[in-house]
Amino acid sequence: MGYLDILSREILTLSPQQAKEILHYVGYIKSLSEDVSYSAIQNEIARKQVIRDGFRKLQESKAFDDIDDPVEWQRKIRKDRPLPRR
Repeated sequence: MGYLDILSREILTLSPQQAKEILHYVGYIKSLSEDVSYSAIQNEIARKQVIRDGFRKLQESKAFDDIDDPVEWQRKIRKDRPLPRR
């Protein structure tokens, strides 16, 4: 039994959300050039995981829970300056 047969069987056991994620990943793999190595893909996956973990930890820390209106908060903290000729 080849890897395509195994892959096909495994995909049939996935939930619709998992299958959608696989399809997304297939699109990503197809978008890569042929000379991209497996380690480069693994590095990209690891980088994304580090970013996800950072956002999760930031969310768990409740660092921004005191901000009721993010748009208003950003207006207050921005350092806008007049643009030339405007």
